[in-house]
Amino acid sequence: MKVKNIIFAILSSVIIFIIISLNEKDKSISIINQMDFLLNSWVEKREDKTIIEKWEKVSPNTIEGKSIYLDNKTKDTIFREELRLVEMLDDIYYITYIETNKDLVSFRLIDYSIDNQYFRFENNKHDFPKYISYLSKSDSLFIEIGNEKKSINFTYTKK
Repeated sequence: MKVKNIIFAILSSVIIFIIISLNEKDKSISIINQMDFLLNSWVEKREDKTIIEKWEKVSPNTIEGKSIYLDNKTKDTIFREELRLVEMLDDIYYITYIETNKDLVSFRLIDYSIDNQYFRFENNKHDFPKYISYLSKSDSLFIEIGNEKKSINFTYTKK
């Protein structure tokens, strides 16, 4: 009888562990699925340049984007950045690649509000930016990048 109780206790513990692990994985995936509001083309027009940010879903746990800065006079590309949101290792990361950098830079999701469509990513080892935040309201997308000393704000509208 004791052996059956011990086996039952061990099996119950294993099943509970598996259920908790699956729930944590589902939580991360559901958070990245809540970022689907990004899936669009977004535009910010400034006096000297136009910034376009475009996102698309490439898998259940990956959203890819690109950011392009165009000179308003010449229509030349001034700056280009490849972006990726990915769920891996039970976290969500914002990964960016700029041609002038040799390495990818990743930022870990540290704060979010699904109800407010707000997400904040940080990488305190990076010089600038140390954080990137996204906030969606209606047809507008507000992005802030910064560190302890300065921040830059972007206001996009759906294209």
